[in-house]
Amino acid sequence: MFKASKLSATKSYHLKKNTFKWIINIVKFFFIAGMCYLFLFPVIYLLTAALQDPATASDPTIIYVPTQLSLENFKLAIEKMDFWSSAGITLLITVLCTGVTLLSCSMVGYGFARYKFFENKIAFMLVIILIIIPPQTTTIPTFINFRFFDPVGIVSMLHGWFPEVIKEPYLQLTGSAWSMVIPAIFASGIKAGLCIYIFRQFFLGQPKELEEAAKIDGCSAFGTYFRVMLPLATPAIITVAVLSSVWYWTDSFYSSIFFDPVNDKSPLSATLSILYTSATSNTGVSVVDPEQIKGLLAAAAFLTIIPILIAYLIVQRKFTESIERTGIVG
Repeated sequence: MFKASKLSATKSYHLKKNTFKWIINIVKFFFIAGMCYLFLFPVIYLLTAALQDPATASDPTIIYVPTQLSLENFKLAIEKMDFWSSAGITLLITVLCTGVTLLSCSMVGYGFARYKFFENKIAFMLVIILIIIPPQTTTIPTFINFRFFDPVGIVSMLHGWFPEVIKEPYLQLTGSAWSMVIPAIFASGIKAGLCIYIFRQFFLGQPKELEEAAKIDGCSAFGTYFRVMLPLATPAIITVAVLSSVWYWTDSFYSSIFFDPVNDKSPLSATLSILYTSATSNTGVSVVDPEQIKGLLAAAAFLTIIPILIAYLIVQRKFTESIERTGIVG
């Protein structure tokens, strides 16, 4: 009798435990499904609107699944955006700026992590401020700096010496990739403060004995950095490379400041912005029906994000592993 009662209590306990696990799993499933829907809905909506036949654009019953598929919106978007030219300049800016950001920010981060000097804390505080302050507060001086670029008066001095060769006492860098590359060279590009912080946190977690051994072997400071520390910083490099590539590819703020989409070859974000303005104001874009504007803009936006989305999916696993190894949560 006692044995049967104990067996019944054990079965009841396991039943309750399994039921609780099932409830937890169901809650997890709906939570994850809801989060996936929240993040994927904009992409699904863009793709649906872009693939919808312009002839059925005004049909209110079509929300998620188009009744007729068409690539007409993509063709029109590629034509109006001058997509291949804009994608080329965007790729050039992204590759150059990401490359020099990795070099400059890693050097600055290594300096903050390993070299103790009087201005160390003050300089690092300025880096943190660079992360906090929104770039909109420096829009006017940033534009003027590159519109009339003359570092420490060198250009105006050369203009005085060689007026026939140098026509203006300044360089106009707006409308060129240099307006984006030069700040990245000096570790002050897009989100450079965060990149410096990531590298600093990673180098702080590395043992100093490695550098001491390199110094005994005759390595200079730069030799230790390039030969010993930089190869160890692969997780931080991957993290910063992915983040920086996304930031430069999708940047619309600086692209709109430095590039004139009407007169210059502009990055995709700036071109998309002017396309939206011209489409919604019914100027510059030939559409048969105002409802077609939605499909056109959806196709243009999808074309803008799809290259960087594909690149992220390829490196997603390494990126996730690198985030865990950088030490930025410490």
